[in-house]
Amino acid sequence: MNLQIAQVYLQHGDPSLTARTWQNVMDLMADSKSGSTSKRWQSAIRDAAFDAIRNRKLIETTAEHFLAVLKAGTISTNMFLRRLHNYTVDMRWIPQIKNAQRTILCALR
Repeated sequence: MNLQIAQVYLQHGDPSLTARTWQNVMDLMADSKSGSTSKRWQSAIRDAAFDAIRNRKLIETTAEHFLAVLKAGTISTNMFLRRLHNYTVDMRWIPQIKNAQRTILCALR
């Protein structure tokens, strides 16, 4: 129920936010690069490890989904996943968890 309420609020600020998937982010990142960097990104996003999140909506992604990508991938997958995640945080498509919030979340586990 809380997720549904949050989605309603988010849609008013950015209607595409609740529909944006990780594939959309991957495409934007690859399109923003040029030359050999673009080729590396195109190759990286084809990695089967990203299939765990590829069609998943950003706001529905959990830590378990990221862990599945990391488990299926390589060190390179980890690097590109971090870059994708940082891009979504910088674009304010997902919230950034501050160290104090992380400490509280760890204490609750």
